[in-house]
Amino acid sequence: MNNRNNIENNHNNKQNHTNEQSQKALNNKHDKKKFPLKWSPKILFGVIIIVFGLYYAGANYIFLENVDFSKVYTIRVEGDSEGAFISRTINTNYYSKLKEKKDKKTQRKLDFLNSVKIIPEYHVDRPFKNGDIADVEFKYDKKMAKKLKIRIRNTKLKIKIEGLQKVVKNINEAEDLKGFITKISQNTLEKLYDSPAVDADSKLIEYNLLTNIYYKQDNNGHLVFKYFISSNSKHLIKEKQKTSQGFKYINKGKAGISNVYAMEVKDLVLDKNSNITSYREDLFVKAYSSFEEAEEAMRELGYNLLY
Repeated sequence: MNNRNNIENNHNNKQNHTNEQSQKALNNKHDKKKFPLKWSPKILFGVIIIVFGLYYAGANYIFLENVDFSKVYTIRVEGDSEGAFISRTINTNYYSKLKEKKDKKTQRKLDFLNSVKIIPEYHVDRPFKNGDIADVEFKYDKKMAKKLKIRIRNTKLKIKIEGLQKVVKNINEAEDLKGFITKISQNTLEKLYDSPAVDADSKLIEYNLLTNIYYKQDNNGHLVFKYFISSNSKHLIKEKQKTSQGFKYINKGKAGISNVYAMEVKDLVLDKNSNITSYREDLFVKAYSSFEEAEEAMRELGYNLLY
């Protein structure tokens, strides 16, 4: 009897063990369906890191607009051999295409491009001359470029200096300087006569050109020329006269105050063929009571008479 009971208990134990194994197998199968890959939480975390990395790389390195400063801007060397300077302008075609777009991002981009500055490095302790090489570096707002998702290219350029014109320092450097200055003075006189000046006191001013021209070198060695125009003011007097139709007023003038004004011509620039291409003129730089006083002032200031 006892043996029979033992046999039954052993059978039951085996059956329970088998059931437990079946249940574990079933649970493992269920777990595999729930987490089909081993260590899936770690793998999931890794996938998140990879996705975030790809997004960051795309946003900051891959999906950026390339802006080449060497194509966006035109570098200009302006001035002359005594005072040249480097400047930059946005290329017309590039600027026009941006202006066609009316969105806010494009406007911010235009503001960004307009704010870019250039810093030239001359490497010489003298004014530029043709053949010099200058390094140019663009300075821009890096935070704004990042915000606009712009990748900047070519922020440093080398510029060859060429085409600079020469400033006149000697009267022998240009032909017929007296004729050139005389022509300038005649043009000025014509402009004054084309628009007769009438001041608040109703004084009519007449101008006359004086023949003498004076010159000297300024502190930079550039030639400065002075010519003179005299003015004669006439008071206008209105006289009432009786006519068959009533009364009319006739203007009569009387001699007024006379002055002599110095006009200045300077910064004459020559091209490679020694032709004057530009100059600067300042009008009414000094007033004198007579031409004799003006002549004396020219001698005291070291001016020479131009023949």
